[in-house]
Amino acid sequence: MCKKIQIKDYAQDGISLSYEQGKYCYNLLKELLQYNDKVILDFDGVNYALIAFLNPVFSKLIVEYSNDVFKNIEIVNANEQIIKKIKMIKEDSLVKREDFFI
Repeated sequence: MCKKIQIKDYAQDGISLSYEQGKYCYNLLKELLQYNDKVILDFDGVNYALIAFLNPVFSKLIVEYSNDVFKNIEIVNANEQIIKKIKMIKEDSLVKREDFFI
């Protein structure tokens, strides 16, 4: 079963803003991943996302579950700037995870 999270629900004027919004989105994503095969993160209507929002969503997933968690997450309608930030967070989080398990 596949579920979708509309990131614009956590945005104001097309901008995903706060760490708190990111934590809320992370908690929802984590819950949905437990009960669904795939979760779609839809960035439609989001023009800009702050690292403060993206970090708790993606970094915590990698640190807790490893990079394999992304096999069950599809990111759609994200612009190039948002994709670059997500990739940067993923790379940084993988380093943190490796440091944690050394």
